[in-house]
Amino acid sequence: MDRRHVFIGIAVFSKSSFMETAKHLGTSFDIMGDMMPILVRRARAVAYIHNGPWFDVGSLERYEKLREDVISRLEQKLFPENT
Repeated sequence: MDRRHVFIGIAVFSKSSFMETAKHLGTSFDIMGDMMPILVRRARAVAYIHNGPWFDVGSLERYEKLREDVISRLEQKLFPENT
């Protein structure tokens, strides 16, 4: 089975990664389209597959809704007698 993964999440880059990429591509490049393939080819990228829940928090409104939902679920687990 051919499994393909996509990047959805948080990326942390060192200053040296940007400097190395800039040596090859100049100072105007796309991080995911240009920089990441270079780091992968040079074995300088590390990835973790997360199989748990993932929440897309792309706006303040979605963050606030998620926060309310998560706090509500946490309260139900911590204080079941109050629900």
